[in-house]
Amino acid sequence: MSIAAILAVADGSENTTDVLKAAFRMGQQHDAYVEVLHIEADPYSSIPLLGEGMSGAMVDQMMNDIRARNSEYRDAARGYFDAQCKAIGVEPKSADELAGARGFNVGWRNLEGSEDDVLAHRSLLFDMVLIGRPPEDRESAYTPALEAVLFNAGRPILLVPPGTSETFGRNIVVAWDGGGQSAKAARNAMAFLKQAEKVTVISLVRKDDDKTDPQDLVFYLQRHGITAEARRTEILSSAGESLLAETSEVQGDMLVMGAYSHSRLREFLLGGATQTVLNSAALPVFMAH
Repeated sequence: MSIAAILAVADGSENTTDVLKAAFRMGQQHDAYVEVLHIEADPYSSIPLLGEGMSGAMVDQMMNDIRARNSEYRDAARGYFDAQCKAIGVEPKSADELAGARGFNVGWRNLEGSEDDVLAHRSLLFDMVLIGRPPEDRESAYTPALEAVLFNAGRPILLVPPGTSETFGRNIVVAWDGGGQSAKAARNAMAFLKQAEKVTVISLVRKDDDKTDPQDLVFYLQRHGITAEARRTEILSSAGESLLAETSEVQGDMLVMGAYSHSRLREFLLGGATQTVLNSAALPVFMAH
């Protein structure tokens, strides 16, 4: 998959800097357009969630609080955007000013509404979406926005954790379980794999699995001019923990994997490889479904 249009989500948190650095670097590498999107919560959408018996004054106060928080996050996100534009010497513009432009350029867009709905619609015509990994103090990195991109828009995502190295993507690990999600992730990540200095295909298998062979994907990558190594390892703990341990073992700096090979409900409630990686990965993770 070629990369010509990248959507980067700027939520105003400190992780926004890592997301923008990664997005701008990718834009320069692939001569692509980078749109930085900030989404503000719609104050009116919170009204149905308010408790019964609340007075009009209380409702007004809550909406004013939401607007104040929106302004704070918007200003912070825009500040990170302007600072990153200045750092690489590119002129910050609105996304509409860059309509039809080609080559590397960056634009800013601010929209209001439900985060998952806005992101699912906006990401439809982008090749991939960069999202910051939520803070560690959150119980789960699962978000409706992430699901909206993967399932509703059918777009791959790159989850960017805090402290991401600016040189990530040199040593890429591809998780291979022989399924459709893994295959789609590998195909969508082709632009990264072709630029990598090292690619390792890892298959994590159960004791009685004699079918899953990482060499199958290695052969496919070779047809695209990509040299890769194969590793087949038995799962000793959970699949997600084993995958991250194997990735660390080969010193991978980026992980490519299929997302939610099992049902979303099963992964979310019972845990699974996707959920473990979302919650724990300290390196950028490219996911597709």
